[in-house]
Amino acid sequence: MIDKIFSTSHFSIQPKEKSIEEKKKELKKACEDFEAVFINELFREMKKASFGEGLIQKTSEHKMWENMFYENVSREMAEGGGLGLAPIIYKQLERGIR
Repeated sequence: MIDKIFSTSHFSIQPKEKSIEEKKKELKKACEDFEAVFINELFREMKKASFGEGLIQKTSEHKMWENMFYENVSREMAEGGGLGLAPIIYKQLERGIR
């Protein structure tokens, strides 16, 4: 009974196949996202290596704002070319798209 329901032409379990252009677009976005995460980690490590908090201790809100700021800057940098890591990764992975 269930097999008949799932095998009808009105209902398909199989997802629609994506075009090569859609796959390339998703891959480019994933490469940019990866570069953004990488840049954000660089910012975090640089912050750890700084000279401490200074004279005024930062509140948890200020730290949260600072983290969000670095995430946004990282994303903007990656989308704008960043370190050049995303295009290199894309070029390597693009060959596997079918």
